Amino acid sequence: MNMLPDHPLARRLSRQTFLLSEFLEKEAPDFRPPRLNATALVLGHCHHKALMKMEAVEKVLQRGGVHYEMPDSGCCGMAGAFGFEERHYDVSMKCGERVLLPKIREAPKNTLIIADGFSCREQIKSATERRGIHLAQVIKMALDGAPTGTPYPESGYVRQERTYDSKPLIATAAVIVGLSLLGLWRFFGTRTE
Repeated sequence: MNMLPDHPLARRLSRQTFLLSEFLEKEAPDFRPPRLNATALVLGHCHHKALMKMEAVEKVLQRGGVHYEMPDSGCCGMAGAFGFEERHYDVSMKCGERVLLPKIREAPKNTLIIADGFSCREQIKSATERRGIHLAQVIKMALDGAPTGTPYPESGYVRQERTYDSKPLIATAAVIVGLSLLGLWRFFGTRTE
């Protein structure tokens, strides 16, 4: 909207674009998720906090019985792809270590870590033993009647990623490269005869 403030399609799109919490507040004000009775650390994405504020998120959490703490300062440091870039890694980690990452590490293991921002969740996953979950996953937990007093209550609501041993992958790549070079050698070798 800021780029094309007078364009009718930009205005129309901005009126139809919501975060989940904003949608629930504006379009489904009577929606009441089941009470979750959980404690949470809520980490607002910097862009979200700066432009849209966190009131809608807070209202949804309050209606769901979630007791939360929302640090008023701090940034995860990821900033989209910024923290993935090697030259920015140290700055990214220093930003995260100022407030948010220590808060997450200090949080009791049964505390939900709510982070709607994708880059925030990536930084949390990379730098702590915890996983951040989206507000939609919190609502799903409430709808499922999931127990929240257990350690790492988010574990059933985040995708478990497989890790791979790099040796077979490297060996496979070496075989593919070797066969490719052999094929090229044979191809060019027969053409010169």
